[in-house]
Amino acid sequence: KIVELSGKIFKVDKSTGDPVFLIPQSKLSHSDLMAIGLLSKYMANQLEIVDTASVTPTELGKRFKLKKMIAGARLNDLKSHGIAKLIKWGEYRVSLPEALRYLEEELTPKLEKHQRQKE
Repeated sequence: KIVELSGKIFKVDKSTGDPVFLIPQSKLSHSDLMAIGLLSKYMANQLEIVDTASVTPTELGKRFKLKKMIAGARLNDLKSHGIAKLIKWGEYRVSLPEALRYLEEELTPKLEKHQRQKE
């Protein structure tokens, strides 16, 4: 179900493992971007595109053109909601049950709103 829901919002680039957005990034919050970064890294690891499923604030900051401090703060917010797990200092990975909930409750409504606006 996670692949089905996330596949409406982003795909995983098969050469880099980075997310390829299917809706404008401007419709997403910084927390949304961090959650998508966590999920895409997990999926890229499962597809054996990248060696690890974990991410750092620096990595996500560069990917989404955010300051490291902002990326770190949003990852910490996601950690407090159970979506991200701190696996060692400065390194996070996704918690799948909570990420599924986030996809259903936060990202899917934004996708639906975007689709209604396009009609």
